[in-house]
Amino acid sequence: MPIFRNNGDEDVGALIFARNRLFVWFIVVGLLTLLLTVEAAAVGGRRNQSPRCPCESSFQPPLVLEAGTAFDDLKIHLAGDSNNVIEAFFKDDLYREAFPAGSHLEFGRVILALRSANGTFAVRYGSGDDTLKVYGWRPTDKGSSPSVFGPVRFASGPPIDPKWVTPTILKVRFGHEYLEEFILQFTGTDANQGWRVLYDSRKPRP
Repeated sequence: MPIFRNNGDEDVGALIFARNRLFVWFIVVGLLTLLLTVEAAAVGGRRNQSPRCPCESSFQPPLVLEAGTAFDDLKIHLAGDSNNVIEAFFKDDLYREAFPAGSHLEFGRVILALRSANGTFAVRYGSGDDTLKVYGWRPTDKGSSPSVFGPVRFASGPPIDPKWVTPTILKVRFGHEYLEEFILQFTGTDANQGWRVLYDSRKPRP
């Protein structure tokens, strides 16, 4: 017996199927758009939010700093709960000093000079990174602690910017727009514990 189909019913069914498929497609696109918007907002919030302390950064800085690879070159290990302790190894000497808790010295706060016979280095610390101590070994310091200059606290403002110009000369920029300068030299002599201030913009010029 022949089977007769109603073409009108087939057309209606095809329209309903197409409409349902379009509806599902719109739902999927809408959900994807919502998810992308939420993720973009979350990423933007994380970018704009400053970490409360450097330890929240995903960057893991080194805890061992070296002025050279020879066994008697200056090497500094950072220790302590917040990496606030320096262990300076120079030739056959060990010098250890603890800084205030929470100093996180691993975040660029220990500045080594180029390798030299003096093992010079500096440490920047304080709540505003505004305090400086500088170290160097004189020939007479062998087997003992290095000669230390400081601490010196500079005016409040942006973090001080100490850089070694040579293995024995340290230049510190500080103050508003870093317009102030302090230049220190390690002479290695017995006078003033081996240190000499070459320039200090805070003092009136003669």
